[in-house]
Amino acid sequence: MKKWISYILLSALLITALPSFTARAAVNCTGNLTDSGNNIDVALSFPQAAEENITSLHFRLNVSIENGKMDEPLFQFASTVKSEVQDSKVIKNSTDNSSYVIDIILSGKKDKIIFPQSGQAGIGMISLRPYGDTYKISVNFTGIKEGYTNPEAEYVTDNGQMVQTVAITNTGTVIIDKNSTQQYPGNSYLPYIPGPAFPSASATVAPGVTASPVPSSTPAATASLPPASSTPSVTSAPEATKTPEITATPSAPETTQSPLPQETPVSFDTQSKPSVSASLIKGSRNVNIKWNLVEGADGYIIYNYTKQPAKYKRLKTIASPDKTSYKLKLDYASSYSLRVRAFKTADDGSRIFGKYSNIKKITTAPARAKKLKARFSGNRAILSWKKVKKAAGYQIYAGNKKGSGYSLVKTLKKGSAIKTKVKKGKKTSYFKIRAYVKNANGKRVYGKFCTPVKAK
Repeated sequence: MKKWISYILLSALLITALPSFTARAAVNCTGNLTDSGNNIDVALSFPQAAEENITSLHFRLNVSIENGKMDEPLFQFASTVKSEVQDSKVIKNSTDNSSYVIDIILSGKKDKIIFPQSGQAGIGMISLRPYGDTYKISVNFTGIKEGYTNPEAEYVTDNGQMVQTVAITNTGTVIIDKNSTQQYPGNSYLPYIPGPAFPSASATVAPGVTASPVPSSTPAATASLPPASSTPSVTSAPEATKTPEITATPSAPETTQSPLPQETPVSFDTQSKPSVSASLIKGSRNVNIKWNLVEGADGYIIYNYTKQPAKYKRLKTIASPDKTSYKLKLDYASSYSLRVRAFKTADDGSRIFGKYSNIKKITTAPARAKKLKARFSGNRAILSWKKVKKAAGYQIYAGNKKGSGYSLVKTLKKGSAIKTKVKKGKKTSYFKIRAYVKNANGKRVYGKFCTPVKAK
């Protein structure tokens, strides 16, 4: 909470000062969780945004491992989010090691609103990372305060109001369920029922199954409905009143099969992991990345992975099943950890993903040095140039012809250097320089030479 308050203060500094006003009672917002294999898209619908520009937002999600094992989940913000501050923190339950809370904070300037006039915004995606042949994982919105599980969000608008708290309503719990006989995980969407701050398997499974709001897409959940009398709290939930067919057909047979097998042909394996190679085009920021073909895939996504904090940034989506290489144009003098994963597009447009490839680390070259000047002063040549961004140092070459015959005459090990002296020789009429950076192994990565100049 202290961290959220600090971001609110930051937001207050960023927004333009406006006249004071009388705050209105906040309305509720709606949380939306959409599963795609082991990935959960997170979105919010905020009616308040139709009248006020929301610039700061804070909410939490709960991830519970009810069966099996899973590495710490990851959260990636959507590219459409415009907030200057985008912070997500994964907090592990220290008592049972089977639950995580994902704390999400967005904050920005007056013109960086989170919700458009429609009031609907995609916030990002949770990547679950289970392993083994059997697992069951649930995801739902939860409370912000410690020990408070009713879903809620805090927000601030661009008119400088105090922090407002609203309930997140009409939301539910997404359950990813896979057993050893399934090739793909079965997914179900259940109404949210408050439980402990870090719910255990028994706290989320038993009440959640009793009132699935979408029985047609999750037959497994409706087929295992217990008697209504065992869960009286569900009858008063908003979801139950909006979908009376649930109570009318509590024992719906499993004749309506889940569409997932039709949407994801058996030829695509969600456990597939591409093999990846990457090479830098010498002296440039361009990287050739290649991967092996994954059977049944509709395309591939290339990511840059950062460990601290754990985050995936999508670099390129390749919507072609046969393409297995791509030339990336990246930033100069920058280090990347590249990963690739395949995806299958379902009939409804959602994507089922395979596993991430291993990491390929690569460092791009610095930019070409510019504005080199050279003049003779006595028995020395004085050189100056424009500083190259992120450079770790420079190499200076000299020759007696503009187009050939150059040799290294000096190496500068400071990227801040933009001027030096070189001893005049018989073959030092022309000069050229190049910058370099160091990769993760400490080896130099050189940029391209600048245009040679003749000393005057």
